[in-house]
Amino acid sequence: MAHIDSDIYSAIAYAHEAVRMKMVTGGYLVFDDAAVPSCLGATEAVEELLIRRDGMHAEQISPQFVFRSGLRDKGENHPSATRPNTGRGSA
Repeated sequence: MAHIDSDIYSAIAYAHEAVRMKMVTGGYLVFDDAAVPSCLGATEAVEELLIRRDGMHAEQISPQFVFRSGLRDKGENHPSATRPNTGRGSA
């Protein structure tokens, strides 16, 4: 588990980069203050880095943003859901 508690974008970005490759699948990433109106840098970092760039989905957003490492949307639009064309069947 990584609990990142900062109010500014650069600190959250640095801390997230420091831990993200070391997280085990299913490990928790917790971000304090990202839902607090006076901490816009924290909100921007979580939205830009985790949600947009990394494609993560928050399991909880109040009072902290909580994400699970290595778990991504496996829906129809996810890259892992695409299947190679085998040339069989109709197009």
